[in-house]
Amino acid sequence: MIFIKNKRKIILSYIILYLFMSLILALLSLISVAIMLAGELLLVGVILAFLRLHIAEVKQTVQISDETLVCKSFVINGAVADAEIPYKEIEKIEVKRKHLLVYVSGEKPFAIRDNYINYSDLCKALCEKCKDAQIIK
Repeated sequence: MIFIKNKRKIILSYIILYLFMSLILALLSLISVAIMLAGELLLVGVILAFLRLHIAEVKQTVQISDETLVCKSFVINGAVADAEIPYKEIEKIEVKRKHLLVYVSGEKPFAIRDNYINYSDLCKALCEKCKDAQIIK
């Protein structure tokens, strides 16, 4: 079973974020045009610097196979990574309202947020596959 992200939700949130930042810079233009230009250049630089991470977040998928949990294009510590995690290595799953926290033995937990299509099915399927793990609701 492959679960993909709701791309509209993510893209809309980024558009709102960057429009809000542009509006703040437009308000600063009332003080000085030089401040506004410097701010706009900084904003474009931020967008270009994080473009790869934004694209990776849109392309994230979670695949629940028979023996492993396959996570593709996850952003971990500022880098894009793919992972195959055997269900035996998953120690604990915390089910929260907006995300799942998955604890893998010897590693920091990673979050699977609620912006996936069929998020509730993803939660149920992952909890069924990880019968050995402690599930906290």
